[in-house]
Amino acid sequence: MRLGLALVLTIVVINQAGKPEFYEPFFANQPPARLVAKPLATNSAVATTIAKSLVNTQSLTQTVALLTAAQRDQLTDYLATTRRDAVPSSDKSQAALATIIAANASLAGESIDLLAESNLLADATTLARLQTALDKTYLDSIDDGSIWRKGDELAFYRLLENSDWIDRDGAIAPQVGVVNLLQQSDSYLGKAVAMRGRIARATRRRASVNPFGVEHYYELWLQPRDGSERPVAFYSRQVPDDVAAFDGQDFVADGPLVDLHGVFLKRLAFRSQGGAEVAPAIVGELILPAPITANTIVNEADWQPNLAMLLAIAAAVGFSVAAAIMLANRVTARRLARLRQSHRPPGDALFQSLQTLPPPRETE
Repeated sequence: MRLGLALVLTIVVINQAGKPEFYEPFFANQPPARLVAKPLATNSAVATTIAKSLVNTQSLTQTVALLTAAQRDQLTDYLATTRRDAVPSSDKSQAALATIIAANASLAGESIDLLAESNLLADATTLARLQTALDKTYLDSIDDGSIWRKGDELAFYRLLENSDWIDRDGAIAPQVGVVNLLQQSDSYLGKAVAMRGRIARATRRRASVNPFGVEHYYELWLQPRDGSERPVAFYSRQVPDDVAAFDGQDFVADGPLVDLHGVFLKRLAFRSQGGAEVAPAIVGELILPAPITANTIVNEADWQPNLAMLLAIAAAVGFSVAAAIMLANRVTARRLARLRQSHRPPGDALFQSLQTLPPPRETE
């Protein structure tokens, strides 16, 4: 029985070890990479120059930190309008903001390319550096471990605006598990992550008023394939048609398998049947895995034995091993008995011969 139970445990472990998603989160080949702001797609001819200049440019973090909340909102609106290939209106307020930014950069000791204060917000490289600094302020305003708050909106809609905020040409986003994100939220906040899971619910929602031009997005709840039973909240501006078809359904028992590539934004509090819980909230892009072909390695569609089959195999092997051991012991016992008989002293033989004689008769 012990052999049978040990064999069952071994088979189960081997079966689970063939699924990389169970151990990849614990052996990431590199730490998460901090995301880089997407180069601004302006309507001018300097888009190529922007992409090249962002590689090693220093953000204007301290410059933006010196702005008031109203000034940061004004700058956010201006940059978002510029990214939509629209020409922002040039008025006195923009010129005043450019003057304030130039003064803050001088005060903070951060270099800035300035031909003229009135032309500051027309410089594409400067705009990209300002957006990178603003992105950091958005992430710093996240209220982790709570429901969605007002302070989360800028980071949320900025990520929905364009999933290319993720630097795909840089370090590959590591595969993570739910436990990693929940227990190490400070380490993963605002960083690229990847995960695989199954769709459990899909809902298309109307966006609230935001400066980034986002009108609709999809809220997805997924069951991750990392061995945990905790759900994952995922948000994307667009999803494949196979996923959009589940819009409005309360629960999908066996939804499609998808790959998540996005940014871990916060631990989102939600209410479940067991009470208040938290789930990782990720904003990014949804990808359907490539279909299996004859040239690809067969994955989870492979033969997977059920529990009854495992027990039957383990019992058969266990009884076979036990029978083999018993037979070997019996053969050994017989051989030892023959050896003992062949090496007995003569007295024993005489004693055996005496036992064969008839008993003596009693005399009167």
